Amino acid sequence: MRPQTIRYHDHKIYHKAASVNAAGHVSALCFKRPRAIDRARASWTLVDKLVTCPKCLAVLAQAKLNTYRCGQCGKIVKRESTKRWIKSYCDATGKNARLMLQDY
Repeated sequence: MRPQTIRYHDHKIYHKAASVNAAGHVSALCFKRPRAIDRARASWTLVDKLVTCPKCLAVLAQAKLNTYRCGQCGKIVKRESTKRWIKSYCDATGKNARLMLQDY
């Protein structure tokens, strides 16, 4: 039997692809300024479930949050929902409140 070999390519960080330049190089979602991903150290994917980069995961998590305004006190809150309005509790007034989705 042959001994198991370690596959070093399995330990690469997988970034979420954000943009492609004219030369075909892919930039990651977590990069502040678009630049090509170093393929020797990391790779890229289009599938959200396969992303392993902590910065890209944070950007994806933030993108899932929508901004809502409380109908009671006017406070802006972020919630993970796609509905136009959701029921919630207003801490400022101590009553049940309807949070309306903010369209910017």
